[in-house]
Amino acid sequence: MNKGIDLAHGEWLYFMGADDKLFSNLTLFSIFYSKNFDDVKLIIGNVTYDGNQNFNSSFSSKLWIKNTLHHQSVFYKKILFKTRKYDTSFKVLSDYHFNLYLYNKKINHIKINETIAICGAEGISKNYDWNLYREDIRLKIKNSNTLFIIFFWILGMSKYLFRKLNKKPASK
Repeated sequence: MNKGIDLAHGEWLYFMGADDKLFSNLTLFSIFYSKNFDDVKLIIGNVTYDGNQNFNSSFSSKLWIKNTLHHQSVFYKKILFKTRKYDTSFKVLSDYHFNLYLYNKKINHIKINETIAICGAEGISKNYDWNLYREDIRLKIKNSNTLFIIFFWILGMSKYLFRKLNKKPASK
């Protein structure tokens, strides 16, 4: 993602995974045609997973509990990356880390009621192994007060155990 940022020449950046696609051929047109986003740094829409599970993105305090803003639902003004880029020490959740940073900075944004992308459900962030939750805990601690360390560890462990206990057995 950082290499793409360095090569990009446009005003807006969008990040799509290998198994993702825009919701329709008219998505970019319907979002950007004859609209003025001069004062906005983030345009936030929604995504759907494999066309049947809608995800309503949120740029709110809910980000502290779970990732409510997936990079496939956001257009970022390139200027946001002038002084800070994705932290590559986060192998899976660098976008979540960056979005939490932007939320803490109270970046001016607009929420549109439009589905931007269809996301694949097989990405690395959908593996739900312990490394993912450990990374989640680490990024929250890095972006908050040290008083919350125990809370984030308990939250991360609880989410991990809940996911493991409710995992559907593999079909044969």
